[in-house]
Amino acid sequence: GGRAGPAPGSAPGAGRLPPAVRITPAPGGAPARGQAPVRRKQGGERGGMSQAAFVQMVSQNKNPTPTYDPSVVLNADEVARHNTRYDCWTIYRGIVYDVTSYLPYHPGGKGEMMKGAGKDCTELFNQAHSWVNAELLLEKVRLGPLVGKPRKAGPVADHSGEESSEEPS
Repeated sequence: GGRAGPAPGSAPGAGRLPPAVRITPAPGGAPARGQAPVRRKQGGERGGMSQAAFVQMVSQNKNPTPTYDPSVVLNADEVARHNTRYDCWTIYRGIVYDVTSYLPYHPGGKGEMMKGAGKDCTELFNQAHSWVNAELLLEKVRLGPLVGKPRKAGPVADHSGEESSEEPS
């Protein structure tokens, strides 16, 4: 009898290889030819898309911070207004970044990034991964130097009336 061809919908040549030679993806690896790619979970759960994908995305984007008005004074009050998953600024080492587009790419998930939303994340960042070059990773979403003193990330401490313990909702 004749030899059967590939199954309908499979990649050309896929049915011609003996089972021991067929290529299958490694767990978490690239898909084999003809298979759909597997995406990591996004959202509030741990894990995001790859940081390499973020760097590629912003390198191809002519305006990765489209809502930023360069005439805005980058002080702590202004940064504090941008504290949601849809509009997220943070301060790292005295520089203000619009990290909104980076949130889905953070390996620890959006929730970890939101701990520094609208505040200075330098100390928090250095505790978690001081070896990462944040300036290089986030250079395309850099807004500029902070004017004045920053607000620290994490639990809000009593600053004797310097700032409210209430976060905007």
